[in-house]
Amino acid sequence: MKLLPIYLIALGGLLVTAAHAAEEADPAMAVLKRMRDQLRNVMIQQQKTEADRATLQAANVELEEKLKTLDTKFKALAKESNAQKDLSEKTIAEFKVKVLEQEREQARLQESLASWKAGHQKITEAARKLDAQRAELAARVILQDRKIADYQRKNDELFKVGSEILGRLEGFGLGTAIAAREPFTGNMRVKLETLVQDYSDKLVDSKIKPDAQPKTATKDDPAKVQTPTRH
Repeated sequence: MKLLPIYLIALGGLLVTAAHAAEEADPAMAVLKRMRDQLRNVMIQQQKTEADRATLQAANVELEEKLKTLDTKFKALAKESNAQKDLSEKTIAEFKVKVLEQEREQARLQESLASWKAGHQKITEAARKLDAQRAELAARVILQDRKIADYQRKNDELFKVGSEILGRLEGFGLGTAIAAREPFTGNMRVKLETLVQDYSDKLVDSKIKPDAQPKTATKDDPAKVQTPTRH
C-alpha cells in the first residue's frame, strides 16, 4: 500500500516526459495543447469570475438588507425624534405659560405685600396714636380722680360746716330768741323753720356722690330763698 503513491508519481513523470517528447515530435499537438491550456485558463477565470460575482451578489444582498434595516431604524429614529421634538416644543410652551403665570402671581403677591405693608404701617401709626391718646387719657383720669377726691374732701367739709350752721339754726327757737331779746312772732318762726328745711335739703342734694349720675344744674327759685327779717 505504501508503494502505490510512489508508483503513481513515477508514472506521472513518465507520462509528462512522453508528452513533451510527443510535442517536440508533432507541432500540431503543441498548438492544440496550448489552446487547451488557454481554454482551461479561461474556464478557470470564468469560474473564478462567477464565484466572485456570486460572492458580490451575496454581499450586495447583505448590504441591501443592512441598508433596509438602517433605513427602517433611521425612519424610526426620525419619527421618534419628531415626536420628541413635538413633545419638547409642547413642554417648552407649557413651561413658558407656567413661567408667565408665576410672574403674574409674583406680581400680584408683590402688590398684595405692598398693600399689606401700607395697611400695616397705617395700623401701626393708628395704634401708636391710640396708645398716646390712651396714655394721655389715663393721665387725665388720674388728674381728674385727684380733683374729684379734692372736691369730695372740700364738699364734705362744706357739708359739715353747713350742717353745723343748720343745727344751730334749728336750735334757735322762740325761747332762744326771747333770751336773746329778739322779737320773734309766730309767722316769723314758721318762715325760719321753712328756710332751715330748704337749706338742709339743698345741702343734701348738692353733696357729691361718687356713684351718682351728674344732675343738670338749676337756678335757685328766688321765691324759696328768703332771709329772716327783724321787726
